[in-house]
Amino acid sequence: MHGLLQAMQTQAHTQAALQAQMEAQEGEMQQYLEEKKASQKRPAATFQRQDKKKAAYQTP
Repeated sequence: MHGLLQAMQTQAHTQAALQAQMEAQEGEMQQYLEEKKASQKRPAATFQRQDKKKAAYQTP
């Protein structure tokens, strides 16, 4: 009986550790997505817009 109790405690501890790790990763992913979304809202750098204009006016 003692071995079973110890195994159950170990499993519960492992499950809690995995849950905490998963929650941390979800938090990191949420932060990454928010930063990515914010960066897409910023206007493109001047040189990038100029490159696009140059490409549009070049003849093939």
